[in-house]
Amino acid sequence: MPAKKIAMTVALSALATTLIGAPAAPAAAGAAPAVAVPAASAAAHDAGVQTLHYVCANTLWLRTQPGGNVYIGQLVYGDYVDYQYSITGWSYVYAYRFQRYGWIQSGWLDPC
Repeated sequence: MPAKKIAMTVALSALATTLIGAPAAPAAAGAAPAVAVPAASAAAHDAGVQTLHYVCANTLWLRTQPGGNVYIGQLVYGDYVDYQYSITGWSYVYAYRFQRYGWIQSGWLDPC
């Protein structure tokens, strides 16, 4: 990846964190998250792997399950998501627009 794109990605990541902040804590003390994130993904995130990406599609559905027809909402070009992991063409992401985790088609994340 070119140095200019790396610097821009890091700057946008810092901006997103500043503007949006960390995801909200579970409502009840000790409550488990709705969907568990695999340990490998959490380890990669902790190791400093870049996970912030933007949507390259004009519109892209955020879904409750891969290929499912229950939608959380519609992302648009330029929206930021925090990539967690992928399975067979679907990526599990945290969508800042909706402040929720969900599934999107993998081919529509940067680089466009």
